[in-house]
Amino acid sequence: MAGVAGLLLVVIGVVLIRHLNLTVALVGLVIGITWIVQGVAALLTGLSGSAGERRGWWIFFGLISLIAGIVVTAVPTTSVTVLAVLVGIWFIITGLMQIIGGFMQRHATSNSQAVSDRS
Repeated sequence: MAGVAGLLLVVIGVVLIRHLNLTVALVGLVIGITWIVQGVAALLTGLSGSAGERRGWWIFFGLISLIAGIVVTAVPTTSVTVLAVLVGIWFIITGLMQIIGGFMQRHATSNSQAVSDRS
């Protein structure tokens, strides 16, 4: 059974690499459909009243997810490209913040050691 599963994975991998645009579109469709389902669930939660005081936030979140899901499903290839660029920008910003945080922590540690050495 493991051999059959392995063979199937190899075939699917080759098909995904061979038809890259189709793969990107498929990923976009999966993301879009997931966001649509998530948006509908959030809307139903907000409209049912079970969310209590946060009802407005659930409705807002549901609408945003639903709209994003419809947009991504309508143009999946372009949407995945835009998402990849946004994730790349996010990684760059997060990485720069981590580097700055590391320098700040190093500076704070060296300052606290200098103060303790004086005592």
